Amino acid sequence: MQGKKRMFEIGAILFLLLGIISFWPPEPSEELLTSFTTKKNQRSSNSNRYHILIDYTKPVFMRRLWLIDSESGETICHSHVSHAWRSGVLYASNLSNQPQSFLSSAGLFEAQEKYYGKFGKSMRLVGIEEGINHKARTRAIVFHKNYFFWTYGCFGTWQTVNDKIVELANNNALIYVHCE
Repeated sequence: MQGKKRMFEIGAILFLLLGIISFWPPEPSEELLTSFTTKKNQRSSNSNRYHILIDYTKPVFMRRLWLIDSESGETICHSHVSHAWRSGVLYASNLSNQPQSFLSSAGLFEAQEKYYGKFGKSMRLVGIEEGINHKARTRAIVFHKNYFFWTYGCFGTWQTVNDKIVELANNNALIYVHCE
């Protein structure tokens, strides 16, 4: 237990130091936008004006989440987002759709209802890509607040970011998680 606590302390320090010096472009890459647009166009409808894009090709200490208003094209939020510890230390490269894997998932998700749970305000998700993330609801993959680099498979962000995401994106927003 002591080693695990120490690892989280080191992770938090790295997160702060590397976050301060990370100057990644504030807009999503063309590859990420193209992949999202392709996936989105395969869907029949989407009633929520907000989309969340996550780029797992970027390391965990970089800001790799964008909350975008699709009506104005404005980036509402550009932030850090955690991935599962078992998916990789810096990059989420080991992904799964299996329950109890404690790994991150990729692909297109749909935001569902908000709720208050173990981590406070949170938002449930449904994976909508068969064979890639369709078990996300069963796996309890959600958005929740998190102050470390890693989770057990959920999307964790700072509390203020999480609150904004949950309020704007709940009820049918699309979430696209891009990886290599």
